[in-house]
Amino acid sequence: MRIDVFSDFQCAACRELFLNTIKPILKEYSARDKVCVVYHEYPVAGHTLGLAAARYVEAAHRLGLPRLLAVMESIFLDQAAWARTGNLDASVAKAMPPADFSRLKQIMQDPRIGAEVNRHIQYARQQKIQATPTLIIRAAGKEERVDGYIPYPVMKHFIGRYVK
Repeated sequence: MRIDVFSDFQCAACRELFLNTIKPILKEYSARDKVCVVYHEYPVAGHTLGLAAARYVEAAHRLGLPRLLAVMESIFLDQAAWARTGNLDASVAKAMPPADFSRLKQIMQDPRIGAEVNRHIQYARQQKIQATPTLIIRAAGKEERVDGYIPYPVMKHFIGRYVK
């Protein structure tokens, strides 16, 4: 099973989806190679810091999965603070040791980071994503699209129909 998540780091529903649904899926299913979760950054108009947050996350991806997940969690947990102050550095820095944060800041200077975020945005447009979060769930040759937040118990029940 594959779940593609189209998300904006400044979106409140995306925050809830990651913290309350995706994290448990990663722990229960992805760790056992039962469900593949693929995140696509899709900062929407009106969220002035969504693109900057997406760049941090894309750079963290270059540091490996543990750093990626830590940065995503920190950005979502601190969403209200950095959306108000504009200080994403503080949220990202506390997700990793100082040496890794310095490396991440260097990685962010690479133009390929912005290009990768743009690829995610273009892919979302090709998929005709209209809102965040949107999930495209593929299992057993079927594809289902879900717009909006899905509680973990609902997703667990759905996953249980395909994954044992």
